[in-house]
Parts: sequence; structure tokens; C-alpha cells
Amino acid sequence: MSLQGREILLGVTGGVSAYKSAELLRRLQDLGLAITVIPTINSLNFVGKATWEALSGRKTHSELWENFDSVDHISLAKHSQAIVIAPTTANFIAKLANGIADDLLSTVVLASKAPKILIPAMHPEMWANQITNENINKLKSAGFHIIDPEFGKMTGDDMGIGRYPDINGIIEKVAK
Repeated sequence: MSLQGREILLGVTGGVSAYKSAELLRRLQDLGLAITVIPTINSLNFVGKATWEALSGRKTHSELWENFDSVDHISLAKHSQAIVIAPTTANFIAKLANGIADDLLSTVVLASKAPKILIPAMHPEMWANQITNENINKLKSAGFHIIDPEFGKMTGDDMGIGRYPDINGIIEKVAK
């Protein structure tokens, strides 16, 4: 399937599975998508800007105030045809569900009319938490698409539902 030339934003939030989004970026490029990466400041603790710029071939945007005169949060929102956020942490889910826009990625999401696809990945207890579930349901009601996490080995010895989903499954859903 070719989605040649379509513009999407890949948001990356601060979870250890952020490294898996580098492979997701490459696989989305294989579909012909042009991708701009917006990592949160916390995600840069896991995968740095240089990696995102090398893989995407584009400038990586992470600071709300880095290009004040170009109003990045509005221009990025207007020019994207979809926003994929992988991984989406419990923290970022809570921010979106409550309309909190305090960084570049959250302001872009709130300013965009494009479809939004969230790929939650977090510890099983966080995924099962009632507040997280309420926030997910709120986002679904607002039109967000959620690709549920999978069961598997987590950080340390823990197992459960919360693992970053299989990239092939993500690709299929994003392509639709």
C-alpha cells in the first residue's frame, strides 16, 4: 500500500519503549509517508533528537518556544494529515483527556483537526488503573483512535498488558 506524500506527525512520549518508534518511523516511511517527529522533552532521555532527524530526514521539533516566530504548534497541526503518538504514556493520555497543552506535542494535538492515533505503552498496573481507563474512554469519545497495548514482558521481571503493540499491527491500522 502506498500513501506517497502524505504528511504525518509522529509524537513520541517519555516511555522506555520509545526506541521501538524508530522502527515504526521506518516502516511508515516504507508506505511513502513523509514524517515529522515531535518528541517530548522526557522522551529525549530514551532516544535523542539526532536519531529522529537521521531517520526522518527532517528537523525534529521538541520545544514549544524554539521557533516562536513560525508558530510551530499551529503550522505543524495544519500541515499534517494524521498524528500518531507512540508510545503514549499514561501521563500524556491524562494531559490530552483533560485538555492540558503545556508542551509542543500536546499543543499540536489540540490545534489539529487531523485523525489522532494513540499507541499506549506503560506498566500493566498503570494501564489497568481506573483513571487511565476513564481517560482512554474520554479520548475515544472525542474521536481519538486507540491501539491497545499487548500482553508481554515489561521492564524488569514484570509481565502483563501494557507492552508496545506489534509494529505490523500498528502499520495496518495507521494505513487505514
